Amino acid sequence: MKTQTMMRSIAASLLVAALAPSTAWAAQGFVQGKVFRTLLDSSLYGGCMAALSASPSVPLPNCSPWWVSFACNSSDPAAVVDPVVGYRMMDQAQLAFVTQKDVFLVVDDSRIFNGYCVATRIDVIQ
Repeated sequence: MKTQTMMRSIAASLLVAALAPSTAWAAQGFVQGKVFRTLLDSSLYGGCMAALSASPSVPLPNCSPWWVSFACNSSDPAAVVDPVVGYRMMDQAQLAFVTQKDVFLVVDDSRIFNGYCVATRIDVIQ
Protein backbone atom coordinates (compact mmCIF):
# COMPACT_ATOMS: atom_id res chain seq x y z
CA MET A 1 0.00 0.00 0.00
CA LYS A 2 2.77 2.42 0.94
CA THR A 3 4.69 1.52 -2.23
CA GLN A 4 1.62 2.19 -4.41
CA THR A 5 1.13 5.62 -2.84
CA MET A 6 4.79 6.46 -3.37
CA MET A 7 4.63 5.32 -7.01
CA ARG A 8 1.52 7.43 -7.63
CA SER A 9 3.23 10.42 -6.07
CA ILE A 10 6.29 9.96 -8.28
CA ALA A 11 4.11 9.51 -11.38
CA ALA A 12 2.15 12.67 -10.55
CA SER A 13 5.38 14.62 -10.05
CA LEU A 14 6.73 13.44 -13.39
CA LEU A 15 3.49 14.34 -15.14
CA VAL A 16 3.49 17.85 -13.68
CA ALA A 17 7.14 18.30 -14.70
CA ALA A 18 6.42 17.09 -18.23
CA LEU A 19 3.45 19.42 -18.64
CA ALA A 20 5.19 22.48 -17.21
CA PRO A 21 6.28 25.04 -19.78
CA SER A 22 9.93 24.84 -20.69
CA THR A 23 12.00 27.61 -19.17
CA ALA A 24 15.47 28.75 -20.12
CA TRP A 25 17.50 28.60 -16.95
CA ALA A 26 20.43 30.85 -16.29
CA ALA A 27 23.69 29.06 -15.85
CA GLN A 28 27.14 29.55 -14.54
CA GLY A 29 30.16 28.50 -16.53
CA PHE A 30 33.82 28.24 -15.76
CA VAL A 31 36.59 29.74 -17.87
CA GLN A 32 40.34 29.47 -17.38
CA GLY A 33 42.95 31.30 -19.42
CA LYS A 34 45.07 34.40 -19.75
CA VAL A 35 43.87 38.00 -19.77
CA PHE A 36 45.12 39.64 -22.97
CA ARG A 37 43.23 42.94 -22.88
CA THR A 38 41.31 45.10 -20.39
CA LEU A 39 38.72 47.81 -21.01
CA LEU A 40 37.16 50.58 -18.92
CA ASP A 41 34.09 52.42 -20.25
CA SER A 42 31.87 55.08 -18.73
CA SER A 43 28.58 53.71 -20.05
CA LEU A 44 28.85 50.39 -21.89
CA TYR A 45 29.72 46.79 -21.03
CA GLY A 46 29.06 47.24 -17.32
CA GLY A 47 31.91 49.73 -17.05
CA CYS A 48 34.85 47.32 -17.16
CA MET A 49 35.80 44.16 -19.01
CA ALA A 50 38.61 41.75 -19.75
CA ALA A 51 39.35 39.75 -22.89
CA LEU A 52 40.47 36.20 -22.27
CA SER A 53 42.39 33.55 -24.16
CA ALA A 54 39.49 31.14 -23.49
CA SER A 55 35.99 32.09 -24.59
CA PRO A 56 33.09 32.17 -22.11
CA SER A 57 30.81 31.26 -25.03
CA VAL A 58 32.18 27.71 -24.96
CA PRO A 59 30.54 26.73 -21.64
CA LEU A 60 27.77 29.35 -22.02
CA PRO A 61 26.53 29.84 -25.61
CA ASN A 62 24.47 32.90 -24.56
CA CYS A 63 27.70 34.79 -23.84
CA SER A 64 29.66 36.66 -26.47
CA PRO A 65 33.10 35.25 -27.19
CA TRP A 66 36.34 36.24 -25.46
CA TRP A 67 35.18 39.13 -23.25
CA VAL A 68 33.61 39.16 -19.78
CA SER A 69 32.23 42.10 -17.83
CA PHE A 70 32.91 42.73 -14.14
CA ALA A 71 29.83 44.98 -13.69
CA CYS A 72 31.71 48.01 -12.38
CA ASN A 73 28.93 50.43 -13.41
CA SER A 74 26.43 50.67 -10.55
CA SER A 75 23.85 52.53 -12.66
CA ASP A 76 23.02 49.46 -14.75
CA PRO A 77 20.12 47.38 -13.42
CA ALA A 78 21.77 44.19 -14.68
CA ALA A 79 24.60 44.52 -12.15
CA VAL A 80 25.21 41.23 -10.38
CA VAL A 81 27.86 42.42 -8.01
CA ASP A 82 28.45 45.52 -5.98
CA PRO A 83 30.43 48.04 -8.08
CA VAL A 84 33.25 48.04 -5.53
CA VAL A 85 33.55 44.26 -5.87
CA GLY A 86 33.41 44.63 -9.66
CA TYR A 87 36.35 47.03 -9.58
CA ARG A 88 38.25 44.66 -7.27
CA MET A 89 37.70 41.85 -9.78
CA MET A 90 38.93 44.18 -12.51
CA ASP A 91 42.02 44.84 -10.39
CA GLN A 92 42.63 41.08 -10.25
CA ALA A 93 42.26 40.83 -14.04
CA GLN A 94 44.79 43.66 -14.47
CA LEU A 95 47.17 41.91 -12.04
CA ALA A 96 46.90 38.72 -14.08
CA PHE A 97 47.42 40.69 -17.30
CA VAL A 98 50.61 42.36 -16.05
CA THR A 99 52.07 39.21 -14.48
CA GLN A 100 50.93 36.92 -17.32
CA LYS A 101 49.21 34.56 -14.84
CA ASP A 102 46.16 32.47 -15.66
CA VAL A 103 42.77 33.36 -14.24
CA PHE A 104 39.84 31.13 -13.34
CA LEU A 105 36.46 32.82 -13.75
CA VAL A 106 32.91 31.95 -12.82
CA VAL A 107 30.68 33.55 -15.45
CA ASP A 108 26.92 34.11 -15.17
CA ASP A 109 24.83 34.21 -18.34
CA SER A 110 21.74 35.58 -16.60
CA ARG A 111 23.38 39.02 -16.44
CA ILE A 112 24.55 40.42 -19.74
CA PHE A 113 25.89 43.88 -20.63
CA ASN A 114 25.71 44.66 -24.36
CA GLY A 115 25.97 40.94 -25.13
CA TYR A 116 28.80 40.20 -22.68
CA CYS A 117 28.26 38.00 -19.64
CA VAL A 118 29.26 39.00 -16.12
CA ALA A 119 31.99 37.30 -14.11
CA THR A 120 31.00 36.73 -10.50
CA ARG A 121 34.36 35.35 -9.37
CA ILE A 122 37.97 35.61 -10.47
CA ASP A 123 40.97 33.68 -9.16
CA VAL A 124 44.52 34.50 -10.20
CA ILE A 125 46.44 31.24 -10.55
CA GLN A 126 50.15 30.90 -9.74
